[in-house]
Amino acid sequence: LRTAIGDGVKWLWGHTRVRTLAILIFAFNITFGAAFSVLVVLAADRLGLDELGYGLLIGSSAVGGMIGATAYGWTERKIGVVSIMRLGLIIETATHLVLATTTAAPVAFGILILFGAHAAMWGTLSTSIRQAAVPLDYQGRVSSVYQLGLQGGLVIGAAVGAGLAGAFGVTAAYWFGFVGSGLILVLIWRRIADIAVVVAEDGD
Repeated sequence: LRTAIGDGVKWLWGHTRVRTLAILIFAFNITFGAAFSVLVVLAADRLGLDELGYGLLIGSSAVGGMIGATAYGWTERKIGVVSIMRLGLIIETATHLVLATTTAAPVAFGILILFGAHAAMWGTLSTSIRQAAVPLDYQGRVSSVYQLGLQGGLVIGAAVGAGLAGAFGVTAAYWFGFVGSGLILVLIWRRIADIAVVVAEDGD
């Protein structure tokens, strides 16, 4: 098992595009985890939602997810893989800003529907990139390392978000998400096209 894990880490780290994708998702999941770990507090304190309202708020992102999954093929044909990635990360960054500033529940519902659509499309695309780039014999090993980074980012982010919310108020976690995501997006912007080449090459 240790050998298999080591092989997965070695392969992922040696492949520039998959490594960049893994680091990107790890970093974005820190900002995402920080913000969404305190969503229930935001819903109650700033949006005035009760238990049912919070459930519907979470459900709105699932509605967006169904829309995004259904529309992925059409969207890829219309705007391409690079635009899906860039626009999606812009949406994720904007989601933090909207939730940091709004006290209107309908606005929060709307942005989470949009976020859910992005999350579904991003999940489809990132999986396609890994499946196109990783040799069949390494699919499981690389995916496990990738998932470890993904979940690890959420855990780290949740701790950061809880600490910020406790010290400075619930919106601090969302401002952290917005600023952090914005900085990451600026740094990765040019590399996104290089990551997306994997899907284009596989399609050819």
